[in-house]
Amino acid sequence: MEAICIMLEAKPDWDNAKKLLNDSQFLDRLKTYDKDNISPSILKKIRAKYIPREEFQVVNVAKVSSAAKGMCMWVHAMDVYASVAKEV
Repeated sequence: MEAICIMLEAKPDWDNAKKLLNDSQFLDRLKTYDKDNISPSILKKIRAKYIPREEFQVVNVAKVSSAAKGMCMWVHAMDVYASVAKEV
């Protein structure tokens, strides 16, 4: 949830994570996320702290939680999209 908090520009702590999860618009926020304008500072944080970590790889997260797997996949997808969009 820390990575999701960072992507949604919320402080990455448990209180904010709970607020996000309790938000009835949470899934809509992920679906309508402005992936074309992700801040370079957000990408830098995500790429430094989460993307390279073995425990943040989708296959490893899936062993723990299917819900967390979906959110992990979303973070990875936003990272890949940003990389591809930058090169195009």
